[in-house]
Amino acid sequence: MYGVDWEIIGGDLNDEAGGDFIYLCVARDPGSAPTDPISNVRTYNDNDKDYFYPYQHELNTSYGMVNQKINGHWSSEHCDLNNGCSGSDYIYLHWFKREMVK
Repeated sequence: MYGVDWEIIGGDLNDEAGGDFIYLCVARDPGSAPTDPISNVRTYNDNDKDYFYPYQHELNTSYGMVNQKINGHWSSEHCDLNNGCSGSDYIYLHWFKREMVK
């Protein structure tokens, strides 16, 4: 039986902001069949209801929200990228998977 390997991508997303340490991770399970890869991300500012797309995107696509794992347990709350930063906006990361061509 294979386990899921978690890999940290980059560094602390809250670096030098004075908030919590927040890391973006990806799960890789070498024992499972390939799934559709994440093909795009966006951020959402809850204060001004604004989206930011770093790459081109298709309109009317469904994005999932990134959840957080705290002390080894998944939380039902979504991860605020500014968590712990005093007086800052709530910023959330969303992801999109495009179906693989088979």
